[in-house]
Amino acid sequence: MHRRAAILNFLVAFIALAQSAASAQSAVTLPPQSPNLPQWQIDAGSHAEFDVASIRPAPPDAPPHDGYEILNNPLLNPYAEDAPPRGLISANASVVNYIIFAYKIYDVNQMHQLSEHLPAWARSDDYVIEARAVGSPTRDQTRLMMQSLLAERFHLALHIETRPLPVYALVLDKPGKPGPQLQPHPANTPCPVPSPDSPDSPPAKPALNSPPPPICGMTTWRVGPLRHIRMINVTMEQIAGLLDGVGTILGDMGQRTLVDQTDLTGRFDLNIEFLPERIGSPSFSTEADSFGPSVTAALKSQLGLRLVKQTAPVNIYVVDHIERPSEN
Repeated sequence: MHRRAAILNFLVAFIALAQSAASAQSAVTLPPQSPNLPQWQIDAGSHAEFDVASIRPAPPDAPPHDGYEILNNPLLNPYAEDAPPRGLISANASVVNYIIFAYKIYDVNQMHQLSEHLPAWARSDDYVIEARAVGSPTRDQTRLMMQSLLAERFHLALHIETRPLPVYALVLDKPGKPGPQLQPHPANTPCPVPSPDSPDSPPAKPALNSPPPPICGMTTWRVGPLRHIRMINVTMEQIAGLLDGVGTILGDMGQRTLVDQTDLTGRFDLNIEFLPERIGSPSFSTEADSFGPSVTAALKSQLGLRLVKQTAPVNIYVVDHIERPSEN
């Protein structure tokens, strides 16, 4: 009887240990064969690791960041396509921004959703990551390396769920006819980059109401009451994701994800100007204001695009577990 009880206790303990090990393993890795794995990740090889990497808290005197600093960081910007030179990574950012880069999240609504479900330190505390990869990995392969680093050092466990959600489908107003201010990006033309300021002088301030110098990705500015948005060398998927991020000035649009259904391929440049809608004003007004067009009117007349309310599958990035980083 005692022997049978001992065997039973051993089996119970063994099963509990096995379940604990399986739980720990699933808590730090995203299964390579996940059915929701994005195509870019499959094309990049599904898994990769840095040859060497270090993580440390940012110095106390480091300049504070404002918002999603990756949009101003050419190394982490999710809309950039160039590979890190010589496979080297050196960045100072909050953890949420490293996750956005690693998982190639274009949709700014999803960026906010991800941020809201992370602990406060993952949004506020900055970490310096320096890493090196063997050879010359592509940018997407570098993203996979960042995924592995986040899983190993922050014990990040993240999975992707596809849910049917209300969306705005971005479609061409007239099939096959983009608007005059939505143009193909010239082939083999590098992105314009503003000239660096002299290290011996303070950064130059642009003149009041003047547009900032052109850079890759998205730039926004105001001239009087009008909002301007310029995008350079972006895909239609990126355009939808970037427009999704101006929900605070688009009224009702901020409540839905934008998805590209234009069937336009390649990379584009665009310029759009419109009068932001006021909070509480009727959404989707197509009447031109005396100071300028509404956003929906500008999308149609300037870009040849319109928005259609639909329900569509949307990828949601769910963080199951994250911890402060382990020591180097």
